[in-house]
Amino acid sequence: MSKIQKRIVIWSLLVLIIVVLILNKFLFNQNEAVTPEIALKGKLGLKEVPVNAILARISDVNKSVFSNGTLLADESVELRPEISGKIISINFIESGRVRKGDLLVKLNDHDLIPQLKKAETRLKLLELTEQRQKLLLDKQGISKQDYDISLAELTGQRAELDYIKAMIEKTEIRAPFDGVVGLRNISEGAYITPANVITTLQKNEFLKIDFSVPQKFSNEIKKSKYLNFRVPPDTTLYTISILGIEPKVDEMTRTIKVRGKFNNSSYKLLPGSYAEVYLETESNNNTFMIPSIALIPDLESEFVYIYSQGKATKRNVKTGFRNVDMIEIVSGLNVGDTLITSGIMQLRPGIPVILKKIEG
Repeated sequence: MSKIQKRIVIWSLLVLIIVVLILNKFLFNQNEAVTPEIALKGKLGLKEVPVNAILARISDVNKSVFSNGTLLADESVELRPEISGKIISINFIESGRVRKGDLLVKLNDHDLIPQLKKAETRLKLLELTEQRQKLLLDKQGISKQDYDISLAELTGQRAELDYIKAMIEKTEIRAPFDGVVGLRNISEGAYITPANVITTLQKNEFLKIDFSVPQKFSNEIKKSKYLNFRVPPDTTLYTISILGIEPKVDEMTRTIKVRGKFNNSSYKLLPGSYAEVYLETESNNNTFMIPSIALIPDLESEFVYIYSQGKATKRNVKTGFRNVDMIEIVSGLNVGDTLITSGIMQLRPGIPVILKKIEG
């Protein structure tokens, strides 16, 4: 092959490569020209997205602040012994009601009873001695010092007797208030120490409820004498009276802790239960309330989709009060707007939609 033929082959290959590169770039630009709406339609295989909608209407709303709460017993205690000892009797039934002062558990006091009797006998003797010494002192039969010695012995013996009685009382675990005992954790004959929990005692004729409210509603709490709450899944509303308010704002959550109290004489509710507390604030007679599923948050704002001329139109809105299912729209909606409430994840601005159902 001559030099001229080699040059022709090389230039032909270069031209071919350039043509291939130009065609690839042209085809890539054609693919980029596909709009998001066309790509979305191709992906869904639909010409129009079926959706449900509601008509935006002014509504009267009583705003209610929702808070999580916990039910607490009016009084609650873990019963433990003050001293170590062997259990010789258990005098309560699990989950039974007891009265204040009832003997619940008795520890072994066999070593203390003889000491008590001995101390009582010696006390009687010293009392007689003190009486005789006092008569002799009045007649100047003994010195004042001798009488003071007998009086000191009498006083010391009385203290010794009180100490032994106190030790015997510590072998008796009694109910500190009326209430319901829990499950027992001990058995007769067992040796227990102050680290052992015998059982629990709950006073639940009245229950307390602790909950927190945002700082901005502190004045509303101070004005309110009564609040409502319920214990899911029960839908019954119960009323509580405000018992006390923490005199400071929590620095971490910016909330105020509140405690209420209510009558539980039916013993229907149990301490430790989860509760939902509702604080009624001001009423608003000129507001939009929409389902929370219709609102879409993004990095800069919140928006909804409005049905307009067969397409989904994006509308930025400002929100206000919220509850479990609904959100207040402060601005961005007009009366009669058709607000899309389903198929939200499939929507894009300007995409064609078809209304299946309109409520309101």
